Amino acid sequence: MIWFYEFEGEPKGPVSEDQLRNLLEAETITSETRLWKIGMPAWAPLSEAVPSLLTPPLFPNRVFLRPTSAFKLSPHD
Repeated sequence: MIWFYEFEGEPKGPVSEDQLRNLLEAETITSETRLWKIGMPAWAPLSEAVPSLLTPPLFPNRVFLRPTSAFKLSPHD
């Protein structure tokens, strides 16, 4: 899907949803940034236009640690 967003009072784009996600992560845009795509009657805040972009991934940057001797699971280990 192709989107346009408002930045400093000027329309920018076109951009994809992935590009919007990157702009959001970089804090270039926010949930209140106004977006528009073909078929929309008016510009709308990102939070209304694409709320799925504000849903965190299930496991963002998750690091799995393996227990080592430094981490005792019980006093009998």
